[in-house]
Amino acid sequence: MSLPSLLLVLAFTAAAHPGGVDKDGCHADKAAGSRHCHSERAAGASAPAKQAFEGKVVSVKDGDTVEVVRSGKAARIRLAEVDAPEKSQAYGQQAKKFLSDLVFGRQVQVWVTDTDRYGRLVARLTLPDGRDVNRELVKAGFAWWYKRYSKDASLGALQDEARAAKRGLWADPAPVEPWLFRRKAGGRV
Repeated sequence: MSLPSLLLVLAFTAAAHPGGVDKDGCHADKAAGSRHCHSERAAGASAPAKQAFEGKVVSVKDGDTVEVVRSGKAARIRLAEVDAPEKSQAYGQQAKKFLSDLVFGRQVQVWVTDTDRYGRLVARLTLPDGRDVNRELVKAGFAWWYKRYSKDASLGALQDEARAAKRGLWADPAPVEPWLFRRKAGGRV
């Protein structure tokens, strides 16, 4: 890139983001009360992020669904690439508690990869210390790697480790995958 082009890009960035852009490509959006990022991926994410933002987790609906404040409103987030037991299923309440203990009331980075058919944002979440929430659920044995919707084989390795150590739902001698549980119950797959 030529020096004049580079200066033009820097001037545009400074004008568009008067508060500055940090090393991650993020800037504070004071009007929305949040932080927005232009990074292409979350650390550890297997699919490019379509958008990213930071917000406070204000609700944990179940083991793989939370609400995060975005632009002053609660946005429903379905965790990408994982599937936790349903609330009425064995280990469903434990999965919800694990997720709640991990994120409730905390600021998280949300790396949106899609919107599902129910209008929820599908995303990876990152804690301020850099931990990937989706990975933490699988590692602790409170979610399956949702292989159908993921190409991140490292989640499969974490699942295998949790299974071998009989962590979380893997303590059950015959755990039922949530997508099969929902199908039997006539619900969402």
